[in-house]
Amino acid sequence: MAREKSTQRASELTISEAMSICLKNGIKAWVVHGMRGFLIYYSINGKVRHYNKRLRSNREANEALRKTYINFANKFTIDTKPKKHR
Repeated sequence: MAREKSTQRASELTISEAMSICLKNGIKAWVVHGMRGFLIYYSINGKVRHYNKRLRSNREANEALRKTYINFANKFTIDTKPKKHR
């Protein structure tokens, strides 16, 4: 029996689901290669920022990008859950 998305815990999101949630809500992330390594840039509703940590390899940058999307998707799904009334 397959689980429905609504019953999945946020930490169990796949990268595809996380990217879908982020892109639908105006959150984008990408890797930029500079002279001293890679940086993760992200945009939330058009406002561009970046993480200060420099990444040394392409593999490390891809893993950080994956974690970034999942982290933002988790934050978004937690913040938008309806509150229960007593």
